Amino acid sequence: MRFLETLSAFELAVIVPHVKRGTLIKPMYVSVRNGRLYRSLSSLLGTVIESSEVFSIDYYGYSKKSRGLLSQINELLKESTGMQISAMRISVVYFASIKVEDIAVVAPDMVSVFPFLKKEILTRRGFKNGQV
Repeated sequence: MRFLETLSAFELAVIVPHVKRGTLIKPMYVSVRNGRLYRSLSSLLGTVIESSEVFSIDYYGYSKKSRGLLSQINELLKESTGMQISAMRISVVYFASIKVEDIAVVAPDMVSVFPFLKKEILTRRGFKNGQV
């Protein structure tokens, strides 16, 4: 399975159920615009999470938004003509805070994929992963 397909499957099988349960999330303000890392990382980590839930995932500084969040942002921008909106308070999942135990609770079959995903995300994000 390719990396982006595996990441998307992981997001749907692990992160979305935790968001629905209210676990692994932290309420934070998230910019309604794409961040400074969007251009360089969107093609490497994907642009959107295919979920109607309103949340965002922080991949070591790169914020990936769900379809639900994007539609809510669009509605808010339509309703508030003339007003400038820069951020919304939503649920954020920090990828760095996910533990194997959290994965095992909702999708035990994804536990074996997690180390590969974490290493590949760190590599694509530009971190050296212990290499000199």
